[in-house]
Amino acid sequence: MSAARRFAGLVAVVLMTSMLVSCTETKVDGYSPEGWKFRKQKQRQFKPVDASHLELMLVSKRLGFMAGESVTLTFRLVNRGEKTVNLPEWLASPEDNLKLYYRPLKADPPHTPFQASEWTCVQPELPPSPEHFELTLNPRNSVLVTKRLPFIRKMAPPAQPQMYQVIVASNLASLQLHGETIVITVK
Repeated sequence: MSAARRFAGLVAVVLMTSMLVSCTETKVDGYSPEGWKFRKQKQRQFKPVDASHLELMLVSKRLGFMAGESVTLTFRLVNRGEKTVNLPEWLASPEDNLKLYYRPLKADPPHTPFQASEWTCVQPELPPSPEHFELTLNPRNSVLVTKRLPFIRKMAPPAQPQMYQVIVASNLASLQLHGETIVITVK
């Protein structure tokens, strides 16, 4: 047997061994088709992200809409700091990274800090194990995220134009951040 043939055989054995050792199995509650019992994978835990240099701001200019209309607003998440910010919990579907709060505008709105309990929340429906892609925001860089306002599409035309306060906030457990209050008009 030649040296080249022995070397090729050795390489094949090493590759097959490393491939077999590196294979893993996804564990799920219940039984596999082969009848093996598996355990469910644990939910991933993400470390809190420092949001002190992050800003969530409205990019869209149009703020007047018709009841029943399909409305989408665009927001920008900006890193205003001097250090890179990593968001490992960032969801594969960009819109799912934001949740929406809204309420009718009162004649004289109080100037109190945002409290979620005073607003109607529209939170994305996520699968039990959503896909995550780490987002890296370098200093002075940003990412655009669109967000639908489904409550406008469900509205009947009002007798008079109505004004609503809207706030978008992070839907990530690791990022506590919300944007400024914006006011929209629905006719």
